[in-house]
Amino acid sequence: MKAQAPRLSRIERRRPLSLPPSSSSSAASAANHRLGAARLDAAAIDRFFALSPGMMSIAGFDGYFKLLNPAWEETLGYSVDELCATPCLDLVHPDERAQATDQANEIRGGHSVFRFTHRFRCKDGAYRWLACSETPCPAEGLIYGSARDITDSTRMVQGLVESLRRHEDAASSRELQLRASTARNHTLIELGRFKDELATMLVHDLNNPLSVVLANYDYILKGFEGTTDRRQALQDSQTAVHRMLRLLSNLVDATRLEDGTFRVSVSELDVLGLLQRLAEERRVLAREHDISIVVVPSSGVTATVDVDLLTRTLENVLDNALRHTPIGGRIEIRLLALGDDFEIRVGNSGAAIAIEARQAIFDKHGQVGSEIARRRPGLGLYFCRLATEGQGGRIWLTETEGLPTEFRIQLPRRVLIALQATSVGRGDGMA
Repeated sequence: MKAQAPRLSRIERRRPLSLPPSSSSSAASAANHRLGAARLDAAAIDRFFALSPGMMSIAGFDGYFKLLNPAWEETLGYSVDELCATPCLDLVHPDERAQATDQANEIRGGHSVFRFTHRFRCKDGAYRWLACSETPCPAEGLIYGSARDITDSTRMVQGLVESLRRHEDAASSRELQLRASTARNHTLIELGRFKDELATMLVHDLNNPLSVVLANYDYILKGFEGTTDRRQALQDSQTAVHRMLRLLSNLVDATRLEDGTFRVSVSELDVLGLLQRLAEERRVLAREHDISIVVVPSSGVTATVDVDLLTRTLENVLDNALRHTPIGGRIEIRLLALGDDFEIRVGNSGAAIAIEARQAIFDKHGQVGSEIARRRPGLGLYFCRLATEGQGGRIWLTETEGLPTEFRIQLPRRVLIALQATSVGRGDGMA
């Protein structure tokens, strides 16, 4: 039978333990370290461990705890003596014991392991999630560790993830069900907050690499001497990256428009010129699907609006039209002057949307079903509604004899600055 390494007695577990000074430490630092360690007695070690709110431990390479602070007793319910008499791995949940064994072998091999999580058994039979970090000292045969109880936060995240999954599975009917129950409505509110935080993190993480891609496209195109087709392909890719960056901005700005923290920035705009430019940017993609894009000639309109919000709104509407226009179809863009207002119409020859569903596509979680396909507009059209209402306008869907689906956007020619402090409601209906 293989002999185990001798375990420290209760008195030895109270003995001061210290790491030797690193080779890079100065002679003075080493002397101070030895002086400080010499002054530490068992009572000082106990006080240090007892005052720590975190779970501190010293374990041996034999797999047993040698020294624990009271936080372990408070968290797991066992006494320190009971914990020190139990192999560490016996406390880990059976489903995670194999992984814990691999990590223990890695630590005994001289490698520090940080922020690993396992479920540890409590005295009452329940399990709690602990986030642990451990650093070995092979010369002493000891492992210095700390742990933190993350059970509550883990359960909260698991609950939010499960709520998100249920929400996605029942997107078409969930909101009606949530209105019928105050408790379930509270779950939806918490889920919305979680999704907003997630969106903010995604925007932050994706914005920088996309900016680098865009900068490289700019650099390549400045000195590009290839064929016209290849230059056009690079420019189309460059435009696509611009759109991706705008989509990321939509995620954050939708929340700001909801809570009234978004600040409208108005400037003068040639609206017809903007429509012509956006149409031209999409002609290559449209030709690939044999779709024609027509900007109906009209008198120009000069307006004082938030150019960025209007541009992103039109991009969303045009991209939606491209997705749902059949091969050989047509997209028609029209600009009308209406006194103090102006109106933009973007129609396509795709399938019409039922009258009772035309409002739902502008909802935050709107989805429209049909026999052929299910339209899932996601955040795009919801953002269009917020961006339009945030400038004192409105957006709606209708149909004409030649265009079964036509979006109409009506805005004042001069957006009032006072509107910038006005929040747009989070409700799913149109104003």
